[in-house]
Amino acid sequence: MKKKGKSLWSMMSGSIALAALMKLSGCISAGSNVDPVFTGEMGRNMPEVVGINLEGQNVKIPDGLEGQDILVIVAYEREQQENVNTWIPELVELEKTNPNFRFYELPVIYKGGAAFRFWVNNGMRSGITDTPSRLRTITVYTNREAFNQFLDIPNTDQIQLLLLNHEKQIVWRSTGDYTPEKYASIKQRISQ
Repeated sequence: MKKKGKSLWSMMSGSIALAALMKLSGCISAGSNVDPVFTGEMGRNMPEVVGINLEGQNVKIPDGLEGQDILVIVAYEREQQENVNTWIPELVELEKTNPNFRFYELPVIYKGGAAFRFWVNNGMRSGITDTPSRLRTITVYTNREAFNQFLDIPNTDQIQLLLLNHEKQIVWRSTGDYTPEKYASIKQRISQ
């Protein structure tokens, strides 16, 4: 009599083979869908979420973000990467000159199935090849409306810039592309 179904060994072998293939091909996992956890004051504190950076590491936000002064750039659409990129050269230089400053790119995406999250994560990873950029890009799959409501963000039309202090509280915010005035304002806030 022939057995129906797969044996445990067969299923484990397939899972191990898939994991090995992902590792050899440079792919990262799908990450997880998360619900934001709200603590602290609305509009002043970041919601607690877990994202996945482009090196495949889970990062707890905001507690897992390094630095005393942390700029979080929140983007919602792939097309907004151009807006984010207007900030990158100056922020990389600011990190070099200020050891307490760090910045992170935070794509905030609607929850989706594992295949969708896998596709998005690895699509971004294939376009970002240097390790520092991969480590600072942390994708969060969550309820965007709840996330934005807690942060007092009215819409997703522009990127959001949130400067956190050492207590992970928002002390400065802005929207949109780099301007010398916005950059000067950030530098003034982190030197206090």
